[in-house]
Amino acid sequence: MTDSTDPIDAADAGEEADATDDTCAPDDTCADATADTDTDAQREFKKNARDALRKFLKSMTKRRGGADFCSLLVLLFIGLKLTGHIDWSWVWVLSPFWIRAAFRLSMAALVITLMKKLGWKPSGKT
Repeated sequence: MTDSTDPIDAADAGEEADATDDTCAPDDTCADATADTDTDAQREFKKNARDALRKFLKSMTKRRGGADFCSLLVLLFIGLKLTGHIDWSWVWVLSPFWIRAAFRLSMAALVITLMKKLGWKPSGKT
């Protein structure tokens, strides 16, 4: 069951409809069909990659309540630093925040690279 307001699902639904229209009549020249040189295995791989990418993007947008592990760890480190139990630089006290930010930026770069490599284009539908 797809959500009609999800642009990724809407784009995939449009792609699936286009993929089934690749057949031509015997007397047709089929110029569009000859331009598509992907094998069935390549199409299946791209479909699986798009599905995994869609799952990942949906999981990133879900909101969870409460503090996460990194926030609690930073609070613990700040408390230990202010009470004098650790003698770390503030860079390392706040490291869970910048490590998480670096991880998210690298994941975003990976997603963008995969989207360009797979040829995903936004549908413009919202």
